[in-house]
Amino acid sequence: MGFFDGLLIKDVKDRLISKIKSNDKSGFYKICVKNADEIKEKYEEWLTVPEDLRENSEYVNMHALMLQYIAQFFADNGEKRYLNLLTGGDNNPIKKWDKAFAYIRDLMENKEYEEAAPIMEKIIEEMKELKGTAVEFYLPRIYGDLGIAEYHLGHIEKAIDVTDKAMKICKEIGDEEGYQTYKRNKIEMGAT
Repeated sequence: MGFFDGLLIKDVKDRLISKIKSNDKSGFYKICVKNADEIKEKYEEWLTVPEDLRENSEYVNMHALMLQYIAQFFADNGEKRYLNLLTGGDNNPIKKWDKAFAYIRDLMENKEYEEAAPIMEKIIEEMKELKGTAVEFYLPRIYGDLGIAEYHLGHIEKAIDVTDKAMKICKEIGDEEGYQTYKRNKIEMGAT
């Protein structure tokens, strides 16, 4: 491996992230086609966000999207390995959360708030110990759903409190749509 090999790969990664940032999926996939061998070689290394960039939530989000798009690109072309590396198999907490959220949604749709609330509280406790884009994605949603459940259970103060937490996380990660959704929920709960 020569001196420029690492630079070439880094350049490919930077170009991929740039295409994500500019929402240019076509350009992203062209880079994947042209540099498939290099991307495959470095993919496992890229699963870990560089330590000096872990506090930069915008970079972390772009990095995660890059990994997802690469995995999907190769899966669409018959190579599921990268998707499996990304999802972590059956022990992946994200898969567990997906199942829990589906169950919670069913409970909420059936107005079974009393049963849904403790499940959501347990998931929140699990997530508080973790960091990453999956937590940033799921945690505000679970707080928002818990706010709805608590509201319907007549626990208005708690409903507003957990909805505030959802709003705060959305604001921190730059999710304006989520922020506005939870703000509307709070207004409907009678908060100003």
